[in-house]
Amino acid sequence: MDEGKIKVKQLSVGSSFVCALLETGLVKAIDEEGSSVKFELEADLDEFEYVACGHEHVLLLTKKGSVYSYGMGSRGQLGHGNSEDVTEDCKLIEALEGIKIIQISAGSWHSLALSEFGDVYSWGLNESGQLGVDSTRDTSKIDL
Repeated sequence: MDEGKIKVKQLSVGSSFVCALLETGLVKAIDEEGSSVKFELEADLDEFEYVACGHEHVLLLTKKGSVYSYGMGSRGQLGHGNSEDVTEDCKLIEALEGIKIIQISAGSWHSLALSEFGDVYSWGLNESGQLGVDSTRDTSKIDL
């Protein structure tokens, strides 16, 4: 075994990119052209535990249960209450602050989060009812 190499803990694939969660808590995204983006939190504050890729967006779950997002937000799939892209660095989903999230999932243009109490939060594209609500209207707002 090569001692200088960092192990990959988890992988997730988007439409034209892959995200690797490294054992150090760093997440590295690499696109089809070989360009890469790194996501990292202050190590003493928290670190990433799981990554989920949608078509053009990424959700990142921390060990403490916070959720961050990155990428294209055209259908509200980033969870920031708008359809703006987040491309500089990953951004905390403030609507979920104070709720310990234990699992995340990213669909093509929608996102879901599961709390420690079994509550499901969903946002983004909903034309086929994939958000699990009574409407087929898209939403960029997370209802608590």
